Amino acid sequence: MNPDLIRHADLQFLLDNEHFKPSFEYQETFNIMSSDELSIFTDGTFTPTKLYISYLRYPAYINKVGYTDLEGNASGDTNCELEDYLEDELVDLTVQNLAMYTENVSAAQSAQIRIQTNE
Repeated sequence: MNPDLIRHADLQFLLDNEHFKPSFEYQETFNIMSSDELSIFTDGTFTPTKLYISYLRYPAYINKVGYTDLEGNASGDTNCELEDYLEDELVDLTVQNLAMYTENVSAAQSAQIRIQTNE
């Protein structure tokens, strides 16, 4: 099954197109999510019997009081939703990426050591 949700505007195009329409032979179809319902499409030659769903979401935006954002909104305190060890790892990875981007070799090496130590 195709893991991508499609837009309602693309539905008829995909159903009519030989390259994208649902296929029993390739065991692929597409789906639409609307009004808290998930619709699965078929070409009529097969009926899906199992559906495996993965749900991912972006974490809440991390924020700190004391500044105005680019849209002119005042900031507020919002903590990270990740576990402490993941928060530290994310900071280390960010430091490493920035150090590599700015060609700061010693900072990149230090970040790499911290990342390996955290594992």
